[in-house]
Amino acid sequence: MRRADLDGPNVVDLSPGSGPEALQADALAASEEALNVSAQGKLWQFSLDGTKHHVSCAAGGQTGAATPGGRQVIWVDSTSRTPQLVTRTRPVERCR
Repeated sequence: MRRADLDGPNVVDLSPGSGPEALQADALAASEEALNVSAQGKLWQFSLDGTKHHVSCAAGGQTGAATPGGRQVIWVDSTSRTPQLVTRTRPVERCR
């Protein structure tokens, strides 16, 4: 995965195309500030500089991501028996 400015320059590699660090994306949701990637049941957010962040540290799956704007993400979390609709305005700092 790569990102670039709208007019083409400033290309940044977000995720390699193959290897252990490659994300096999199921879905993408983008805004003017971030790219959210659903891959292997987890949700990641990339800053415009290419920095990768966890959106959630929950053990369950995170699917159906939508990005209403900025860094906000809405998704379905399946950690509990009943799927929950979750929103966060920014990624988590780190998972324990």
